[in-house]
Amino acid sequence: MVRALSQPFGPHTDAEWRFLTENYVRKNADGSYRLHYDPRLGEPFRAQLPEKDLEFWEVYDTIRCPTLVIRGAESDLLTRATCDQMTTRGPKAALAEIPGVGHAPTLMHEDQIDIVRAFLLAGD
Repeated sequence: MVRALSQPFGPHTDAEWRFLTENYVRKNADGSYRLHYDPRLGEPFRAQLPEKDLEFWEVYDTIRCPTLVIRGAESDLLTRATCDQMTTRGPKAALAEIPGVGHAPTLMHEDQIDIVRAFLLAGD
């Protein structure tokens, strides 16, 4: 179940899928299973008018700290065009794109961890 739902996270070993599953699924009292997250997470987004996307550029443009955007190259939510804007306005984010991964890179693989590490250590 978790592999099917989370396939856009990218390729993982059996051990990595087990780790993700143990942290992503919880057993109910009746023995069934549920995903471990707040199902109301998306309610604020659904409350918006369906013909209008949420616009956060005014807020984004006020950010002044170093910023990193990590995008799964196959993301169907965070577009390359949006990322390009994020690198040219506001904090002018650094952009890292992870090939073969959808919207939510798990940051479990060394190459993905290295992206974050390099960004965090760049201030030294």
